[in-house]
Amino acid sequence: MKVGTPLAPVSRVDQLTSAIRQAILTGQLEPGKPFKVNELAATFGVSIIPVREALQRLVAVGLIELRPARTTIVAPLSVADLKELYRLRILLEGDAIKRGAPQLSAQELIDLEEMLEQMADLRPSSEEFWAVHQRFHQQLLGPTLSPRLKQALDPLWAGTERYTRLVYDEIGFGPNHHSPEAAHRVILDAVRTGKPRAAKDALVAHYDTNLAWMLSGLSSIHSED
Repeated sequence: MKVGTPLAPVSRVDQLTSAIRQAILTGQLEPGKPFKVNELAATFGVSIIPVREALQRLVAVGLIELRPARTTIVAPLSVADLKELYRLRILLEGDAIKRGAPQLSAQELIDLEEMLEQMADLRPSSEEFWAVHQRFHQQLLGPTLSPRLKQALDPLWAGTERYTRLVYDEIGFGPNHHSPEAAHRVILDAVRTGKPRAAKDALVAHYDTNLAWMLSGLSSIHSED
């Protein structure tokens, strides 16, 4: 299993967490597959202790599961899980954007516009794209994104990103699917109206569209297996 290169000792657990998370999101560590902690440690050239700490962090965001007999697996994928992720995101983010959008400053709106321009210039398969995408969704929530809310949303964001990457890498966007920049611009335009309900409705519509696309994509992928 080749999922990384030896890491420098500085911030070792942070680096390991990021590297293993990346391996999961890109499918290098496959959903539902068990792996040995000592092999993972050897891959990165570190001891088992920091690897275990990193894995505990990934357990907290739902990307890793610890099973009986000290078995460690990448969290499996399922239609029910995907639907639950989006149901919870709509509940939490729908409320947050409704409260937070009217409080966004002029500079924050400019920053969101710049993020859209960056999305348009980046490939959806690139790490830079996903970093900008994450910042965009966080900024949309404005001051309502408290530490506690972010703690609740982090595993939901990580979970949906994994499904999105899988479907995009396998089948890409369909002919009727808007570009990421265009799809997110609809949300920003609604936020600019200053109407809380419009902002929430645009976000929910975006998530409903994403969910339908991913469900169709998962069905296509499974039919080919």
